[in-house]
Amino acid sequence: MKTKKTFYEKLPKSISVPDEFTQKKGEVVITVEDNAQKDKNKLLKDFYGLIPDLPERSPQGTFERREKL
Repeated sequence: MKTKKTFYEKLPKSISVPDEFTQKKGEVVITVEDNAQKDKNKLLKDFYGLIPDLPERSPQGTFERREKL
């Protein structure tokens, strides 16, 4: 599999493809950065909030003892 990865500061109206890729099956993925993604110094908690404290786990009872194999 051959790939071409290119980053654009300003996306053009058309994107050229190398001649070796033409007339072949392929996949084009375009990810556009919006204004909210420009601040790369944010932490995960700033996007999703803090993870709440989970409740204490209730007693699980006693487990049976098994013989060693």
